[in-house]
Amino acid sequence: MTLGEKLLYLRKTKGLSQEQLASEVTVSRQAISKWELGESIPDTENIIQLTKIFDVSADFLLNEEIDIPIGASANEETEQDVIDLMLKNELQDDSDKLALKMYKIRTKDKGQFKWLWPLALFGTIVILIGIYYFFFR
Repeated sequence: MTLGEKLLYLRKTKGLSQEQLASEVTVSRQAISKWELGESIPDTENIIQLTKIFDVSADFLLNEEIDIPIGASANEETEQDVIDLMLKNELQDDSDKLALKMYKIRTKDKGQFKWLWPLALFGTIVILIGIYYFFFR
C-alpha cells in the first residue's frame, strides 16, 4: 500500500478533511491532495508531524510492503472494497471528490493493460529469433 493510500485511509479514519489535516501539518490543502494522489511525498519534517498526528511509525508510512491490517478473510470485503466504501461514505468537500475520482482512474488504469505483457513477450521472442536467423545463420 502506497504512502498516499495510507494517508488517505488514516485521514478518513480520523474524520479529517484535507483542509483540517493541512492546518495541523502546516502545509496547503493542495500538498495533502498531492501526497494522497502520489504526485509528491512529504519531506522529513512533515513525515514526523504525520506520525504524531496519526500515532503511527515513519516505517509504517514509508514502507509500501506494510499494509493497513484490515483483517479480511475470504468471505469478507477486499481491501479495495473497504477503501472504495470508506471514500464514498465520507466525502466532505470537492477536493475529496477529486481525490476519489483520481484514485479510481489510477486503480482502473493499473489493470487495463495486464493482457499486454504476453503480447510484448511474444513479440520480443519473435524479434530475437529473427535476429538469430538473420545474423548467425
